[in-house]
Amino acid sequence: MVLQVADRLRGGIRDGDIVGRFSGDEFVIVCEGTDAPAAAVVGERLREAIAEPLIGVPHEFSVTASIGVASYTEATHPGMTSDQLVGIADAAMYRAKQAGKNRVTQ
Repeated sequence: MVLQVADRLRGGIRDGDIVGRFSGDEFVIVCEGTDAPAAAVVGERLREAIAEPLIGVPHEFSVTASIGVASYTEATHPGMTSDQLVGIADAAMYRAKQAGKNRVTQ
């Protein structure tokens, strides 16, 4: 199951984007040169891909994703660190979970 989800994550991003496991069931995707609306589109595409039925997993054990999106440009957030950016995305993910899960939140 984990490999199927990882394949879906890798398949839903562009060449040059980076996906990595952050901790537990949390992943980080870096889409350089992507603004917030475009990042939300990527997040929605990945959310939909993850929600597709998994091979060998009964339907009643479906997998969903709560996705938090954060964007950064030096012009809008001068001096922001990568830890701060991940913190913003993490907070957005928790808002997605609190809003009912299986959604993309900025």
